[in-house]
Amino acid sequence: MAAALAGCSTTGDGGDGGGSSGGSALSTYDKFAAMSGQERHDALVAAAQEEGVVVFYSTAPGWQPVLDAFSDAYDIDVEVFNGRSETILQRVVQEYQAGLNAVDVFEDENAALLSKEDGITAPYVNDELTSQIPTFSTDNDMVPFRLSVPVVAWNTDLVSDDEVPDTIEGLADPQWKGKLTMDAGAWTWYMAIHDYLADKGWDDDRIQEFFETLVSYSSPQASSIAMTELLSAGEYAAGTSVLTQVIDRTAAKGAPIAWRTADGDYVKPLVVQPEGGVLMANAPHPAAALLLVDFILSDGAQVLHDNKTFINTAIPIEGGPLTGVAEDDFIYLDTNALMDEATRSKWSDAYDALIRGQ
Repeated sequence: MAAALAGCSTTGDGGDGGGSSGGSALSTYDKFAAMSGQERHDALVAAAQEEGVVVFYSTAPGWQPVLDAFSDAYDIDVEVFNGRSETILQRVVQEYQAGLNAVDVFEDENAALLSKEDGITAPYVNDELTSQIPTFSTDNDMVPFRLSVPVVAWNTDLVSDDEVPDTIEGLADPQWKGKLTMDAGAWTWYMAIHDYLADKGWDDDRIQEFFETLVSYSSPQASSIAMTELLSAGEYAAGTSVLTQVIDRTAAKGAPIAWRTADGDYVKPLVVQPEGGVLMANAPHPAAALLLVDFILSDGAQVLHDNKTFINTAIPIEGGPLTGVAEDDFIYLDTNALMDEATRSKWSDAYDALIRGQ
């Protein structure tokens, strides 16, 4: 990812050959940013239908019901390219460098990183929708579509509701020795929990001892999916930083795994990382791109909920996975901090050293 961005042109005009479309796209964005309400919507629909298509690059599963609903609602074709994060990011950068105007909306957990590079992305302006997103920031161009929430999960056959600790600190109890699993790459969760403990007055030595205890009780795994499979199989009793959508999707198939008790309780705190998409500055279909983002943040959020994708939508949906969680129990990660190379290196290196026992 870093290598892809390091080689990116920063001319600010959409790359060689891309300036014309980039200028046209930016003019379109500016035009609709000055409009609001029904007037904006009606004019945007007309312009988007004239374009007739929108190109959506994504790494996240679960969007197809939303894209199908968008296409049905507005009679606009959606061309989708799915792939791994590093693959799609590299493709976007290479297309930009070549002056190829190919993608309208880029959706990825690292989409905000693109807005560090001049001229690739454009800001999304629609206060009527973004005012409802608790993690929205105008400091970068990423629009949160979804929330990744790593939580403590457990095997319901091995752990009773009464045994679930109230807070993350409870996992340092000797009863969990040899029964835990951890995500070896969850440095953002580590950073957030470190700050949470520091805010409670813990000094660095106490915090380090706590994490070393967790690691000594645990077996590291490569991903939330791997952790969920092992928890469901009863290989471990509980795991830290498991993504809620993976847990809920697995539990819906009958697996004995949960992150909330029968009464709706959970292990505090819950770390929330906003993830979403960016409008491309050289988008070939800018009106359709804007309309798609509008849809994802409104009717599309309801579609995600209704189709049981278990994705936490950025705009809260009543009855969604996070319903009933107290606002004070959330720790919202700062996207801008995560974009800072020094911050990323500091915490990822520290977590890697912790997991490796160094």
